[in-house]
Amino acid sequence: MLLIYTLFTLALSFTVLFGCSDDETITVQDIKEDLATCTDCPITVSANIFPNQDLTMAEVTQNINIIFNVPMSGIDLNLIRLQVLGFKGGEVPIGANAFPDVPIATSLSLLNTRILTIDIDPNQDPNTTPLNPGMVFAVTGFEALYGTNGKPFDSLNPNNFLPLIGTKRVLRFTTNAGAQLLALSAAPVQVPNTAQNTAPSGVPSATLDITFSAQAPSGARAFLVFASPGGSGLDPAHFCKVFTSGFADQPPTTLSIPLSQIGSALKQCNQPLNNTQWDDGLTIDVAVAVVNADGQQGPFSPVLTAHDNVRPKIQSVSDQTLPTWRAGAPAGVFFRIRVFFTEEMDASALTNLSNYTISSIHGGSYVVTSATVSATGDPLFVDLSFILTSGVVSNGDSITLGQAIVDEAGNPLDSSADTLMVQGSSIIID
Repeated sequence: MLLIYTLFTLALSFTVLFGCSDDETITVQDIKEDLATCTDCPITVSANIFPNQDLTMAEVTQNINIIFNVPMSGIDLNLIRLQVLGFKGGEVPIGANAFPDVPIATSLSLLNTRILTIDIDPNQDPNTTPLNPGMVFAVTGFEALYGTNGKPFDSLNPNNFLPLIGTKRVLRFTTNAGAQLLALSAAPVQVPNTAQNTAPSGVPSATLDITFSAQAPSGARAFLVFASPGGSGLDPAHFCKVFTSGFADQPPTTLSIPLSQIGSALKQCNQPLNNTQWDDGLTIDVAVAVVNADGQQGPFSPVLTAHDNVRPKIQSVSDQTLPTWRAGAPAGVFFRIRVFFTEEMDASALTNLSNYTISSIHGGSYVVTSATVSATGDPLFVDLSFILTSGVVSNGDSITLGQAIVDEAGNPLDSSADTLMVQGSSIIID
């Protein structure tokens, strides 16, 4: 009989604690939350921006206001932080401290101490947009606050307006990137001539270099480079995308794009450079656009024509006959040397004898007798024949190739490498 009474008592207790009436159900989770929640501890109830909101540049000029359920104490307001979490797409965890905090000023409204104001630009009113576009921010530190009733901020209360991240309430938000036009200088492009009657893959070291005259917009996260064969007359919207340069911090001031990559990209989008275009003074039309952290592409820059403006140089020299043109060689001997260049040259300029000047250091007399190039293709070298009519070949005797000798684009020889000089048993390039 005692056992039956005990079981009845336990059943009755269970019904009182966990049973349900016709209009209310109480769960174990409800009981846990009731036990964990402080009924008069401060919590956040609203703010003038929403968690994870993407603020426009106009919205960034406003202060952030957070409203609590009870009047707040002014103690430890300085522990509220505006943390920088990095760029969109490269956000770091809260608390990583990878970036310096944004300087702020925090205050409670004099008329209503339930309102906490975070001034993101304390020295300006209104704010002058100190937050960089295209980035992620978080307001943290609420757990350090107290109400005027002495109760601590309650992060565990599920009625908080701000979301719980880990064990803390956080106001996370982003700033809109705002795509902008990138200004390029009037003549920012340098393109080495790669004309060798071959596909550009044969000259992977040659590049198209774009130099920017102004800093990219602060919201920029990538450059897109578009190109078309020079003189195509196409609108940039119909150019081929040939290069993407992404960056997480400071944008580059120069882009170097392999010509082999440009040639392949143009071929894939049915705007190939033919052999003549590669061969006879290469020109490429180029336009650049900026992509912001939101993935928005800005307008095209003005179209610029990249062209071969790199001067050729003498690359090497070799003897073609004996005796060789060296110190001590006698007069009355025909010398023949082959001069190689860094790129293909204009044949008519190479074969013009008046473009060569040979000097003797001791007053001897030279005569150029011939300058010949290959009968097929574009010349990368010239065979030069000459004779010393008097005297002896001496150290310092030299052959200077004149500025009328040009590459296929019309660029004259680089003066730093346009002279051949006898030095002992060698011929040096000067």
